[in-house]
Amino acid sequence: MAGNSQSPKRSARLVGELLNSESKSFGNLLSHARQLQFLDRKLAGLLEPEMCAQVQVAAMHDECLVLLTPSAALATRLKMDSDSLLNSLKASGVKGLSQIKVRTAPITRTRKETRHKRELPECARLSLERFAHDSGDEETRDLILKHLHRDRDN
Repeated sequence: MAGNSQSPKRSARLVGELLNSESKSFGNLLSHARQLQFLDRKLAGLLEPEMCAQVQVAAMHDECLVLLTPSAALATRLKMDSDSLLNSLKASGVKGLSQIKVRTAPITRTRKETRHKRELPECARLSLERFAHDSGDEETRDLILKHLHRDRDN
């Protein structure tokens, strides 16, 4: 440390000031990164788990949120749903957005895909039970009823 005229204590304080400063360029950059991370988490809560793993917030500028996805099909779906997503983000407290753009490109990370088990609607359950009984095949009936009862118990 012979060439360093500042003490370690002074350097540490400068880094802390830099991180906490909103007026300096690094502070602005850090604040913007936190905002993108916040938007990414909000978006993750709005998307289906299968979609969420393949969508990433890339940028936000001029009231426009830019999303990335590696899938052209998913990009098309997101573009079609952009008004709905925008309204959902606004309803969840996000301010300062007026549009969403979607780009197709590789994303830098993937979220762990979590599947949420959906309950079978009662009308579908009744239709399957009716089909099982009307099928005339004992093996088919037993198989369908076994799965319906297992799903209901879990």
